[in-house]
Amino acid sequence: ELAGYTGAYLFITCFYVLPLILNVSIKSRMARSRPTSQPAWKTLAASVRYSLHNRVILGVLVTTMLMNFVAFSSIQLFPVVARDHLHVGEGFTGLLMSSIGIGTLIGSLLITALGTARSQGRLFFIGASVQLLGLLIFAISPWYLLSFFMLIISGLGLSGYAIMQATILLTSAAPEQRGMAIGLMDLCVGVAPFGLLQVGAVAT
Repeated sequence: ELAGYTGAYLFITCFYVLPLILNVSIKSRMARSRPTSQPAWKTLAASVRYSLHNRVILGVLVTTMLMNFVAFSSIQLFPVVARDHLHVGEGFTGLLMSSIGIGTLIGSLLITALGTARSQGRLFFIGASVQLLGLLIFAISPWYLLSFFMLIISGLGLSGYAIMQATILLTSAAPEQRGMAIGLMDLCVGVAPFGLLQVGAVAT
Protein backbone atom coordinates (compact mmCIF):
# COMPACT_ATOMS: atom_id res chain seq x y z
CA GLU A 1 0.00 0.00 0.00
CA LEU A 2 2.84 2.40 0.87
CA ALA A 3 5.52 1.45 -1.64
CA GLY A 4 3.47 -0.02 -4.49
CA TYR A 5 4.34 -3.19 -6.38
CA THR A 6 7.86 -1.94 -7.19
CA GLY A 7 8.67 -1.62 -3.50
CA ALA A 8 7.20 -5.04 -2.81
CA TYR A 9 9.34 -6.70 -5.48
CA LEU A 10 12.49 -4.95 -4.23
CA PHE A 11 11.67 -6.14 -0.71
CA ILE A 12 11.24 -9.72 -1.93
CA THR A 13 14.49 -9.55 -3.92
CA CYS A 14 16.42 -8.57 -0.79
CA PHE A 15 15.07 -11.63 1.01
CA TYR A 16 16.18 -13.90 -1.84
CA VAL A 17 19.78 -12.76 -1.34
CA LEU A 18 20.03 -14.28 2.16
CA PRO A 19 19.09 -17.87 1.19
CA LEU A 20 21.36 -17.54 -1.84
CA ILE A 21 24.29 -16.78 0.47
CA LEU A 22 23.31 -19.60 2.84
CA ASN A 23 22.98 -22.12 0.01
CA VAL A 24 26.38 -21.23 -1.42
CA SER A 25 27.94 -21.80 2.03
CA ILE A 26 26.62 -25.40 2.29
CA LYS A 27 29.39 -27.99 2.09
CA SER A 28 28.64 -31.60 1.24
CA ARG A 29 29.97 -34.42 3.43
CA MET A 30 29.52 -36.94 0.63
CA ALA A 31 32.13 -37.90 -1.90
CA ARG A 32 31.53 -36.56 -5.39
CA SER A 33 30.04 -39.17 -7.66
CA ARG A 34 31.53 -39.77 -11.07
CA PRO A 35 29.49 -38.25 -13.90
CA THR A 36 27.59 -40.85 -15.89
CA SER A 37 28.62 -41.42 -19.47
CA GLN A 38 25.21 -42.57 -20.71
CA PRO A 39 22.92 -40.15 -22.60
CA ALA A 40 20.47 -38.03 -20.62
CA TRP A 41 17.46 -39.71 -22.23
CA LYS A 42 18.63 -43.12 -21.01
CA THR A 43 19.03 -41.76 -17.49
CA LEU A 44 15.55 -40.27 -17.66
CA ALA A 45 14.07 -43.51 -19.01
CA ALA A 46 15.73 -45.50 -16.22
CA SER A 47 14.42 -43.15 -13.55
CA VAL A 48 10.89 -43.30 -15.01
CA ARG A 49 10.97 -47.11 -15.03
CA TYR A 50 12.19 -47.13 -11.43
CA SER A 51 9.43 -44.73 -10.36
CA LEU A 52 6.68 -46.70 -12.11
CA HIS A 53 7.64 -49.76 -10.07
CA ASN A 54 7.69 -47.86 -6.77
CA ARG A 55 4.08 -47.09 -5.76
CA VAL A 56 5.06 -44.53 -3.14
CA ILE A 57 7.22 -42.51 -5.50
CA LEU A 58 4.64 -42.81 -8.29
CA GLY A 59 1.93 -41.53 -5.96
CA VAL A 60 3.99 -38.50 -4.96
CA LEU A 61 4.82 -37.67 -8.59
CA VAL A 62 1.21 -37.94 -9.79
CA THR A 63 0.00 -35.81 -6.87
CA THR A 64 2.72 -33.26 -7.68
CA MET A 65 1.45 -32.95 -11.25
CA LEU A 66 -2.17 -32.57 -10.12
CA MET A 67 -1.32 -29.94 -7.50
CA ASN A 68 0.79 -27.87 -9.87
CA PHE A 69 -1.88 -28.06 -12.56
CA VAL A 70 -4.83 -27.20 -10.33
CA ALA A 71 -3.74 -25.54 -7.09
CA PHE A 72 -0.67 -23.39 -7.63
CA SER A 73 -1.73 -21.93 -10.97
CA SER A 74 -4.86 -20.44 -9.37
CA ILE A 75 -2.77 -18.10 -7.19
CA GLN A 76 -2.37 -15.80 -10.20
CA LEU A 77 -6.06 -14.88 -9.91
CA PHE A 78 -6.00 -13.85 -6.23
CA PRO A 79 -5.43 -10.10 -6.86
CA VAL A 80 -8.31 -10.07 -9.34
CA VAL A 81 -10.58 -11.85 -6.85
CA ALA A 82 -9.57 -9.36 -4.15
CA ARG A 83 -10.27 -6.32 -6.34
CA ASP A 84 -13.32 -7.37 -8.36
CA HIS A 85 -15.05 -9.86 -6.06
CA LEU A 86 -14.08 -8.89 -2.51
CA HIS A 87 -13.74 -5.17 -3.39
CA VAL A 88 -10.60 -4.36 -1.37
CA GLY A 89 -7.58 -2.19 -2.15
CA GLU A 90 -3.85 -2.85 -2.36
CA GLY A 91 -3.28 -3.19 1.40
CA PHE A 92 -5.94 -5.82 2.00
CA THR A 93 -4.92 -7.54 -1.24
CA GLY A 94 -1.39 -7.81 0.14
CA LEU A 95 -2.72 -9.28 3.39
CA LEU A 96 -4.82 -11.75 1.44
CA MET A 97 -1.82 -12.83 -0.63
CA SER A 98 0.18 -13.23 2.61
CA SER A 99 -2.38 -15.51 4.23
CA ILE A 100 -1.15 -18.69 2.53
CA GLY A 101 2.36 -17.91 3.76
CA ILE A 102 1.04 -17.34 7.29
CA GLY A 103 -0.70 -20.71 7.20
CA THR A 104 2.38 -22.42 5.79
CA LEU A 105 4.58 -20.95 8.53
CA ILE A 106 2.16 -22.08 11.26
CA GLY A 107 1.86 -25.53 9.71
CA SER A 108 5.63 -25.92 9.39
CA LEU A 109 6.12 -24.99 13.05
CA LEU A 110 3.43 -27.50 14.08
CA ILE A 111 5.02 -30.27 12.01
CA THR A 112 8.40 -29.48 13.57
CA ALA A 113 6.98 -29.49 17.09
CA LEU A 114 4.87 -32.63 16.77
CA GLY A 115 7.20 -34.78 14.67
CA THR A 116 5.79 -36.83 11.81
CA ALA A 117 8.30 -39.57 11.09
CA ARG A 118 5.62 -42.29 11.10
CA SER A 119 2.88 -40.47 9.20
CA GLN A 120 4.60 -38.91 6.21
CA GLY A 121 2.26 -40.32 3.56
CA ARG A 122 -0.86 -39.50 5.56
CA LEU A 123 0.31 -35.93 6.17
CA PHE A 124 1.18 -35.54 2.48
CA PHE A 125 -2.28 -36.69 1.36
CA ILE A 126 -4.20 -34.75 4.02
CA GLY A 127 -2.11 -31.64 3.34
CA ALA A 128 -2.86 -31.71 -0.39
CA SER A 129 -6.57 -32.32 0.28
CA VAL A 130 -6.82 -29.51 2.84
CA GLN A 131 -5.07 -27.10 0.47
CA LEU A 132 -7.51 -27.87 -2.35
CA LEU A 133 -10.53 -27.67 -0.04
CA GLY A 134 -9.36 -24.30 1.30
CA LEU A 135 -8.95 -22.97 -2.25
CA LEU A 136 -12.40 -24.27 -3.22
CA ILE A 137 -14.13 -22.47 -0.34
CA PHE A 138 -12.03 -19.35 -1.04
CA ALA A 139 -13.29 -19.41 -4.64
CA ILE A 140 -16.95 -19.26 -3.60
CA SER A 141 -16.57 -17.06 -0.50
CA PRO A 142 -18.31 -13.65 -0.74
CA TRP A 143 -16.65 -12.30 2.44
CA TYR A 144 -13.09 -11.08 2.90
CA LEU A 145 -12.57 -12.54 6.40
CA LEU A 146 -13.74 -15.98 5.30
CA SER A 147 -11.52 -15.79 2.22
CA PHE A 148 -8.55 -14.76 4.38
CA PHE A 149 -9.19 -17.61 6.82
CA MET A 150 -9.61 -20.17 4.04
CA LEU A 151 -6.26 -19.23 2.51
CA ILE A 152 -4.63 -19.68 5.93
CA ILE A 153 -6.20 -23.15 6.07
CA SER A 154 -4.94 -23.76 2.54
CA GLY A 155 -1.46 -22.74 3.69
CA LEU A 156 -1.65 -25.19 6.58
CA GLY A 157 -2.35 -27.94 4.07
CA LEU A 158 0.43 -26.70 1.81
CA SER A 159 2.97 -27.08 4.61
CA GLY A 160 2.16 -30.77 5.04
CA TYR A 161 2.16 -31.37 1.30
CA ALA A 162 5.34 -29.42 0.52
CA ILE A 163 7.44 -30.69 3.44
CA MET A 164 6.56 -34.33 2.88
CA GLN A 165 6.86 -34.16 -0.91
CA ALA A 166 10.65 -34.33 -1.06
CA THR A 167 10.94 -36.15 2.28
CA ILE A 168 8.92 -39.14 1.05
CA LEU A 169 10.89 -39.30 -2.20
CA LEU A 170 14.24 -39.21 -0.42
CA THR A 171 13.27 -41.85 2.14
CA SER A 172 11.52 -44.14 -0.36
CA ALA A 173 14.13 -44.15 -3.12
CA ALA A 174 17.31 -46.18 -3.02
CA PRO A 175 20.36 -43.99 -2.26
CA GLU A 176 21.60 -44.12 -5.85
CA GLN A 177 18.12 -43.15 -7.13
CA ARG A 178 17.49 -40.14 -4.87
CA GLY A 179 18.81 -37.59 -7.32
CA MET A 180 16.70 -39.05 -10.11
CA ALA A 181 13.59 -39.01 -7.89
CA ILE A 182 14.04 -35.33 -7.03
CA GLY A 183 14.75 -34.56 -10.68
CA LEU A 184 11.51 -36.28 -11.72
CA MET A 185 9.66 -34.30 -9.07
CA ASP A 186 10.95 -31.06 -10.62
CA LEU A 187 9.94 -32.38 -14.02
CA CYS A 188 6.40 -32.99 -12.73
CA VAL A 189 6.30 -29.41 -11.44
CA GLY A 190 6.75 -28.46 -15.10
CA VAL A 191 3.06 -29.11 -15.80
CA ALA A 192 2.31 -25.77 -14.10
CA PRO A 193 2.33 -23.80 -17.40
CA PHE A 194 -0.57 -25.95 -18.62
CA GLY A 195 -2.47 -24.97 -15.50
CA LEU A 196 -1.64 -21.34 -16.21
CA LEU A 197 -3.10 -21.73 -19.70
CA GLN A 198 -6.30 -22.88 -18.02
CA VAL A 199 -6.18 -19.86 -15.70
CA GLY A 200 -5.67 -17.62 -18.73
CA ALA A 201 -8.80 -19.07 -20.32
CA VAL A 202 -10.75 -18.42 -17.12
CA ALA A 203 -9.40 -14.86 -16.93
CA THR A 204 -10.38 -14.26 -20.56
